Amino acid sequence: REVGTAMAAVVDACPTCGEAACGTRRGFCKPRRNQPWQLNGGGLSTSRGPEYAAVGVVASCRRKGQSGRCTSPNVLVMCLTCFTMLQQCVFSLEDDIQVCETAQTVDLALPSLAIPSVSARATSMHPLILGGSPGSTGTMSLYFALKQLGVSTVHYSRMFNATTGEETTSYGLQPPGGPVPFLRRLFTPTHPAPPVDADAAREIDLTFLRDTDALIDTPSMELFFELLAAFPNAKVILTARDPASWAKSRQARHPTDATPLLHALNVRAPIGAVSATQAASALALWHRVVLGSLPPSRVLVLDVFAMDARTLWTRLAAFVRRPLPTDEHGALPPFPHMHYGEDVGG
Repeated sequence: REVGTAMAAVVDACPTCGEAACGTRRGFCKPRRNQPWQLNGGGLSTSRGPEYAAVGVVASCRRKGQSGRCTSPNVLVMCLTCFTMLQQCVFSLEDDIQVCETAQTVDLALPSLAIPSVSARATSMHPLILGGSPGSTGTMSLYFALKQLGVSTVHYSRMFNATTGEETTSYGLQPPGGPVPFLRRLFTPTHPAPPVDADAAREIDLTFLRDTDALIDTPSMELFFELLAAFPNAKVILTARDPASWAKSRQARHPTDATPLLHALNVRAPIGAVSATQAASALALWHRVVLGSLPPSRVLVLDVFAMDARTLWTRLAAFVRRPLPTDEHGALPPFPHMHYGEDVGG
């Protein structure tokens, strides 16, 4: 069965053990732990060889402990039970269900949920830093922190060049708002909040983004896998936030923006079109997809809503290989805390 445009495939039986359910009623089909997964051209590979280059290969069934080759290359493979759980988790019609238990408790540090087969028109070895989270998770705060560390950064409506010290925004354009000119080719020509043109982006040489060091907020999440394919050495900063709190904020401030996870399944559903529970579950699941897409050494998780300033600065500075910032007294400055609405108003 196809989801969207063949980004995913559901099998009636686990491709490893042949069981219809494969004993994963409390979690999703998952490959054997501690496998070093990485992007390899249009799919994924492990150190075990090209026979494991399928996306979402079930390398070991947790019911029987058997291992084997996936026979469906370059598709998302999960058994019917797991896919049904995913549907129920994200599309549940039960208003009283809290954030999906699966989304909260299952360790999805694996590429077996929604990794599409993506090939890049061109690749760059530039170690681009990608924001793995949608907006309203602290991305504007992260932008100003990276700027303070001297990292050239693009955040949808702002762009900072660390070499020249120049900063541009889209607020002064006519008409004002929308993405900065540097990113316009990745969006539809509408206004004031144009959606990402995913179809056009797949036909564009994305390596033009090597002219910056970091891309966060929109369109980084929407084009996450395309960007990973174009920049094999990319690193990811995941800005975390309580899913329920995020859903409430995102739906109130940006109801037309994409719903996490669903965009990777080629389901175009704005965040305002789903329930708060669905939105929260989608964010929690999407974060686990991101965590499973790269080795741990190339992913940094920051929670600007819960972590103290020293923890945030220390982790971020080490990740981007910059010295800790200091104020005029030689002390560590406060970590920036600003959201998009304050930035526009200011």
